[in-house]
Amino acid sequence: MMIADTQDLPAQARAALAHWPELARRAGLRGAPAAVQVLIHRDQPGTRRAVLALRADGQALILKAAAEPWQPDHFDGCLDAMTAAGVATGGGAPRVLARVAGGQAALLERVAGRSLEQMMEAAEGPQDMRRLFRRGAEWLGRFQRATAAAPVAFDPAGMIARHERLRAAVRAGELPVEEPARFLALSDRFGAVAARAAGHEVAQSAAHGDLHPGNILIGEGRAAWAIDFNPSRVIWTGQDIADYALSFALRFVAPNRQPEGGWLPEPERRAFARGHGADPMAGPVAEALILAAALRRWQRIAGREGTGAERLEALMRVAGRACPGLWT
Repeated sequence: MMIADTQDLPAQARAALAHWPELARRAGLRGAPAAVQVLIHRDQPGTRRAVLALRADGQALILKAAAEPWQPDHFDGCLDAMTAAGVATGGGAPRVLARVAGGQAALLERVAGRSLEQMMEAAEGPQDMRRLFRRGAEWLGRFQRATAAAPVAFDPAGMIARHERLRAAVRAGELPVEEPARFLALSDRFGAVAARAAGHEVAQSAAHGDLHPGNILIGEGRAAWAIDFNPSRVIWTGQDIADYALSFALRFVAPNRQPEGGWLPEPERRAFARGHGADPMAGPVAEALILAAALRRWQRIAGREGTGAERLEALMRVAGRACPGLWT
């Protein structure tokens, strides 16, 4: 959506542009914003934000601002994590050029990349899709190697206890979830697998925190960037791997290719391993973490209509194939 006159912009986009004078001053820019394009616009209670592409002083820029939810520490933490990732990877995340401290507005460089999700939607067959999946895995492997922390023994006690409380709340009707019997079966499977995985050595690194094909941009050659980080923390590397692999399996693996007893078809597993340097599904820790990722997604599905129904159907199909006998 390209806007010629900023007066024609939707409300949250105009609110975002109101931050331009301060952001431009902090970034050392003098020109007025031009060629304003609305990339994201949300304007409903609890979610009011906009992401704009624009040009000024010959530079391609991204302006992002959020009015709700009002969480300035979280907003700034996300920017800090992206900056740290860019430094660690030698440019694997866009640079933050300016921000309004505590104001939930920032100006970023616009990199010459295209969303991996969009590229996957236009993929020409399984081989092209695997090539793209590998490109995302390459970025993740690079990021995790650059931010690696000392390995530790896998200790899922906190996760297991949290899921015990969730199961109790679902059984008591205090926590509504779609298809509660199936949710409980998947949660039971997670508890059993996580308990078996306890004590295994697991690698650690900084987290992206919400890694999926929509948050990876692909450029020319081997150029790639990640966007929309969560605030930085050290996690088990398998957590970002699980998020990326599961999001791919749910959106881009055809139902007739979903393997019995696995989350990804073998060719896709090999493509990930070649790109990243590790097999995403190897070992009980990986299995526990992808089960945990599936349960988090299940909790976020708020209704059975529209996209919620489609997401739940895909999640149940993939989990049911990956865990034979789960629903019986």
